[in-house]
Amino acid sequence: MSFETSCNNGTAPEYHNLMKLDFSKMKFVYIHQLWMEICDYFFEGILGNAVWGTKPKYTADLLNPSVALRSFKRTKMSIKMVEPLLLFPVCYRSPQHIRLKLNALTVSNHFTREQMKKMEGDFTDWMQWFNKCNIDFRGLVVQSWDERKLNDGLNAAGEPPSLSLNIQWPVGPTASLVKPKWNVDGRVDPILFCLSRKDYSLFLFFLY
Repeated sequence: MSFETSCNNGTAPEYHNLMKLDFSKMKFVYIHQLWMEICDYFFEGILGNAVWGTKPKYTADLLNPSVALRSFKRTKMSIKMVEPLLLFPVCYRSPQHIRLKLNALTVSNHFTREQMKKMEGDFTDWMQWFNKCNIDFRGLVVQSWDERKLNDGLNAAGEPPSLSLNIQWPVGPTASLVKPKWNVDGRVDPILFCLSRKDYSLFLFFLY
């Protein structure tokens, strides 16, 4: 893990901080409540607003986007996991679960700017920053709790299917002025599932 702070004080750099996380082969168990607490502690208790940008206290300057953006800092991240194994249990102590084996999982982001049009009231035209996050699941193999393979098929590269998510949202003090907030684009290779009755019931449990 590394966290670097840029000394670049130039005009509107893409990012001010760079965070890198590299994981070796590991196993992760997803329990919704526990992971929400871990994420909340990591982003709020350790890094605070530094990941998505410093959020200043409300002042009259926030009515002037050009002034508000001067204190806005951006953090770029790069997360890489080699052959992670993700387990999704039915409940905390349940032996029934779905296993997702991946060749690699990567999460990265970059920032872009876009000129926004004038709005009603005291606002004028302003430059809005957007955080664009990309999540790639490469070489996806789905298994049941007894390690039976539940999916089949290869992509054009002769590898197991891959999944890619691209998520964009506005950041900074003026983010609330942008509607709609979220822009999500996904791409998944064709996947053929071979499910028994109990496997199908387990899938329905997670979907509903």
